[in-house]
Amino acid sequence: MIRMAIAGLSVDVCWDALQASGWTEPQLASLQRECLDISRLPAQLSRTREADRVARIYQLNRFRSHSYQSWVARYQEIYQSFGCKLPATDAAAPVQLWRQYVFHPLWSFAWADQEELEYLLDVQREIAGLREAAQQSSWLRLKAQMTANRQGYRAPTAAWRFYVGLPFVDHLMEPVGGPAIPAPAYPYPDFSRAYFTTMKNLTRHEMVITAIALKRYELRHGKPAASLAALVPGFLAAPPRDLMDGQPLRYRLSSDGSFVLYSVGADGQDEGGDPSTAVSDKDWQNEPPWAGRDWVWPRAVVDAKAGAS
Repeated sequence: MIRMAIAGLSVDVCWDALQASGWTEPQLASLQRECLDISRLPAQLSRTREADRVARIYQLNRFRSHSYQSWVARYQEIYQSFGCKLPATDAAAPVQLWRQYVFHPLWSFAWADQEELEYLLDVQREIAGLREAAQQSSWLRLKAQMTANRQGYRAPTAAWRFYVGLPFVDHLMEPVGGPAIPAPAYPYPDFSRAYFTTMKNLTRHEMVITAIALKRYELRHGKPAASLAALVPGFLAAPPRDLMDGQPLRYRLSSDGSFVLYSVGADGQDEGGDPSTAVSDKDWQNEPPWAGRDWVWPRAVVDAKAGAS
């Protein structure tokens, strides 16, 4: 996620740099080489989820091997450090007594293994979806997989035997402004926003590299590239990808000699390079120009007042 944040920040920096005059083609080639190589990062989404799975199993095993009272004491200090109280659903005195002396010992002995298996089966489906999305380079495909997994989730028989959500752990980010845990219909942590941000920043990075390559092409040939295919292999190793839908980035020349370079954006629908904000995209809005129906590589706008002065 740190690398994804850096990639996101680099987009605006590179755009600003490309507006300066005086670039030479070798300088742009050097800038293109120095841009962070994140071509392999889609494949690491599944590895990151696998690491989270290891952490979850460790927490389950620790929870199982300790008394409920010691678990409460451990997280009470963490919550207090944020100036918060433990959630009453897991920390109320009657709940603590019931779990400490009855439910938790019984769960640890009889049902913990099955709960762990239920979790592993569910997260494996998500990991498989991440691997497929990495191969297809498509957020739409990943989103569809996750939606199917969540809609297809069925609580295990006699679900009252299981905690499902680890007490305090799954609520831990809420005191510091994080999202609430998913609805009970799907009890495990939801990483879809992190996946979306990753695919978005990867797409924006592809646009940065493509914009540099287009500027290099124009400097070398004295005219804009007729298509993105003209950039391969002299300026790009492969056609640039739109990781929103797995297709190539969209590109066209305008009558004034400028170009339109864009991604289909969060909804995966090609609106012809429409940068206007869609009402349905409210949940995913970010700073312009990445909040439109399509995510369009921005063009510099001349300040008429400044030009007149």
